[in-house]
Amino acid sequence: MASDYSRTCASPDSIQTGDAPIVSETCEVYVWGSNSSHQLVEGTQEKILQPKLAPSFSDAQMIEAGQYCTFVISADGSVRACSKGSYRRLGLGDSNNQSTLKKLTFEPHRSIKKVSSSKGSDGHTLAFTTEGEVFSWGDGDYGKLGHGNSSTQKYPKLIQGPLQGKVVVRVSAGYRHSAAVAEDGELYTWGEGDFGRLGHGDSNSRNIPTLVKDISNVGEVSCGSSHTIALSKDGRTVWSFGGGDNGKLGHGDTNRVYKPKVIEALQGMFIRKVCAGSQSSLALTSTGQVYAWGCGVCLGCGSSEATALRPKLIEELAATRIVDISIGDSHCLALSHDNEVYAWGNNSVGHCGQGNSTGPITKPKKVSGLDGIAIQQISAGTSRSLAWTALPRDRQVVAWHRPYCVDLEESTFSHLRSFLERYCDKINSEIPPPAFPFIKRMDGVTSFSFTPRPDRWESLSKGQRMQLDIILTSLQDHTHVASLLGYSSPSDATDLSAVCTGYGNLSDQPYGTQSCHPDTHLAEILMKTLLRNLGFYTDQAFGELEKNSDKFLLGTSSSENSQPAHLHELLCSLQKRLLAFCHINNISELLPAAALLEDQELQASSWFKMIAK
Repeated sequence: MASDYSRTCASPDSIQTGDAPIVSETCEVYVWGSNSSHQLVEGTQEKILQPKLAPSFSDAQMIEAGQYCTFVISADGSVRACSKGSYRRLGLGDSNNQSTLKKLTFEPHRSIKKVSSSKGSDGHTLAFTTEGEVFSWGDGDYGKLGHGNSSTQKYPKLIQGPLQGKVVVRVSAGYRHSAAVAEDGELYTWGEGDFGRLGHGDSNSRNIPTLVKDISNVGEVSCGSSHTIALSKDGRTVWSFGGGDNGKLGHGDTNRVYKPKVIEALQGMFIRKVCAGSQSSLALTSTGQVYAWGCGVCLGCGSSEATALRPKLIEELAATRIVDISIGDSHCLALSHDNEVYAWGNNSVGHCGQGNSTGPITKPKKVSGLDGIAIQQISAGTSRSLAWTALPRDRQVVAWHRPYCVDLEESTFSHLRSFLERYCDKINSEIPPPAFPFIKRMDGVTSFSFTPRPDRWESLSKGQRMQLDIILTSLQDHTHVASLLGYSSPSDATDLSAVCTGYGNLSDQPYGTQSCHPDTHLAEILMKTLLRNLGFYTDQAFGELEKNSDKFLLGTSSSENSQPAHLHELLCSLQKRLLAFCHINNISELLPAAALLEDQELQASSWFKMIAK
């Protein structure tokens, strides 16, 4: 099962270790928005109002949409560019416009991993290689190319100085400044320093990469028009600094910040990605929610005049799990785990993909014309958008696009048991930890080995506990509990008007019809196992309370031996759906699993009496 998943997933680790990336054999790239300077390499149309397939981009692995230019990285690490050539922004050696993609030359020859191009100012671009070196080209004002001067570079040039010997893993080209994150978590910034956008405690400009001394363990950075946002490696901390006008720093005010300052409103969340735009900023959480702050239509709140001084959830996307975000100058894109693309913001040239160019899109809307297409990546330029099907190199698709779930059948448990035996603590030990034993009933039915006997919980390794948590959390999914109860369709559990059908012959009966009571035997086994476990921990807790009441009062008790929270959550999930099942179907005689609900009520009553004594 694990190997089947691995074949459909791209892992960043495999890329970093030099293995060949997993790339779609035929990448489909869709473009829309402004094409005034052939940014989209599609005929002579100045506006493309809805996604259009671009065959010339078909070998793309990664695409970056800049201000008046587009860069395409192929699977072999080569880079091609097209569009407006002013300020040598294309890196092709001249200022000529380029209506077709043309390959850039890197000296010395290098394989490029990712490109970041400015969405404003006069256009400059950064690129880092698979070895972690950084090149820059284009307009050199303010020292934003990092070569120690303000000269324009017509070809990609390797940045030396403080970055020499560093392995760079992220770069970002802002409007007038640049930033890079090294593998060791160090953040470097350079370029225009006004408003404190470089984070060095002053407004001075720097023409070479300069270490930001006040933070460490940085994993990602994004440069906007006059501000910078940085994200820690563990996703637990987000810093911002620079111009605070319109609240785009997220600190609850409009003050300038000259050194990195933690965005308190995002504390307690696990952040996957941050984006800094012109007058707004975005953050994507691990649960797929998008927060926005600053001002204007990019807030996605239904108004183009709104201001948010602190991060605010974009309600329109709250029910959709978002896996990636991208921000242009004044519009935004979001990609869902269902491969749907959403857009909002300025739509003056149709770059929100709604089939028109009338007025701003004040709330996220699904981009038209991409239904059924497995979009995996997105890029928002200054006034255009791109979406394509190549698997990303810097995001684990299995974690986002294929939520970890298991089918409730014995073969699944057998596979997972083998998985747990292999991938756990002491994996390299000569004597691995014992596997979870299956519990055989007298009637030969195998019980759930992933809710181990309570007295064995403490003997489990951390790896086994982690896998238990993943599996039991997966079982809480309403479609799995529904299948336990024999629902004919894994519809949303909130729509409990869906009548269940027989468990054994689901495909033979139309949805919405009712047959004899489904087989709830699995639900009964699971519920009994959960009750035994929870009962053990409850009795244990009462015993500890009686023996060490003074310690509990002093708040010195340990939570290490407390019951696993997922057991309680899974039991609650099962109980709720079982009650709804009994109510909807007007069951007159209690099924064995349903009868357990009455037993639990009696047992709970006895526990409360015990507590009272």
